[in-house]
Amino acid sequence: MNISILAFAIVILSTMANAQSVYRWRDPSAAPITTPIVISAHGMDSAHPTIVGLNEALIVDVANLSTFLKTVNSTDEIVLVMDGQRFDGIKAESVDTNSSCITFRLTLDDFSGINQKQWAEVLGRPNPWKLKPVSISIAKIGSGYPLSTVVSKVDRIDDHGVIRAASRANGYSMQIKVIHLDRFYIASAVVIFFIVFFVNRALNTTMLRGTSESDSGKEGAYSLSLTQMAFWFMLVVISSIYLYTITTLYVPISTSVLGIITISTASALAAAGIELTKRSTAAKNNTTVEQRPTHSILTDITNDGSGGLSLQRLQVVVWTVLFGFYYCYRVWATVSIPDIDNSMLILMGLTSAAYVGGKVPEKT
Repeated sequence: MNISILAFAIVILSTMANAQSVYRWRDPSAAPITTPIVISAHGMDSAHPTIVGLNEALIVDVANLSTFLKTVNSTDEIVLVMDGQRFDGIKAESVDTNSSCITFRLTLDDFSGINQKQWAEVLGRPNPWKLKPVSISIAKIGSGYPLSTVVSKVDRIDDHGVIRAASRANGYSMQIKVIHLDRFYIASAVVIFFIVFFVNRALNTTMLRGTSESDSGKEGAYSLSLTQMAFWFMLVVISSIYLYTITTLYVPISTSVLGIITISTASALAAAGIELTKRSTAAKNNTTVEQRPTHSILTDITNDGSGGLSLQRLQVVVWTVLFGFYYCYRVWATVSIPDIDNSMLILMGLTSAAYVGGKVPEKT
C-alpha cells in the first residue's frame, strides 16, 4: 500500500516538474492561457531532444490545439514555420489531439520548388562545427499568421501569451544539424583528391594547352579558354558535392550557371576554330604557324602572342575569378546552385567575345 502511494506521488511530482519546465516562461499566478501557443518542440533523439537533422521528424507541442484546429479544414492546411519563414511545402505529417502534438518532417524534396527561398534563409551560411538555432511555430497554409511560440531565439511571451520583442528569449530554440560531420569529412576528402588529381593532370598534360604539340615539337602555351572552362567545371562539381553533403539530394544547376558554362565552352570552341583556320591557311601556303612560347600558366593565359600583357585576356581572367568567388559565396549563403544576375552574364559574354576577337592577330 505504501509503495503504491509513493509511486503515485512520484508520478504527480514528475508531472508537475514537467509542467513547470514547459511553462517556465509564465508567472505561476497568471491566469490560464486560452489561445493556441507553441509551448515546446523536440526531435526523435531522446538524448538530444532540442537537436533535429534534415529529413528527420520534428514534433511540435501546441497548447489549446483544439482551438487552432477549428481554424483549418484539414491537417494538410497546417504548415511549419521556422525563423518566421512559413514552409508551405512542409505540412503536418500527423496530429495527435490527445497529446496536443503535431509531427512534421524536415524534408528537402521540394528544395528547388516552393520552399527554396525559405530553406536558403534558414540553412544559409552553415558552419560544419556548429548547430543552427531556429525558432519554431506553426501556421495555416497560405496567409496564416504564425502562432505565438516559446521555441524562439529572439522573442519572449508575456503571461497573457503575447509576443514581446526582447533582447533575449525566455524560452529556448531548436537546433538544426545542417551538416553531418561524417559526410562533411568524406566529401572534403573526395574534393581534395579531385582538386589534386585535376590540377596535376592540367599542369602535366596537354589538357589545358591550345595544341597537343607545336610545329617545332614543343608544347603549346596554356589556353585561356580551356582554363576558364576547366575553372567553372571544377567549381560546379565541388559545389554539387558540397550541397549533396547537406541535402543528400542532387541540387539542379540553375539556368544562369548553365549560361556561364555555355559561354566558356563557346569561347573554347571559337578559339580552337581560329587556331585550326590559321594552321589550315599555313598548310596551303606551305608555311608554318609561329607557336606562342609557354611559361607559367598565369603568364600564358594573360599574355598575347608578342609576350606582352593582353587587356582582353586580363579582363577575362579578372572577371572569371571574381565571378567564381561570388558563385562560391552564393552557394554557401543560399545552400543551392544560385542564379547569376543577367548583367554579370552579359559582362562575361562581352569579355569572352573580346578575347576571341583578339586571338585573330595573335600567334597560335
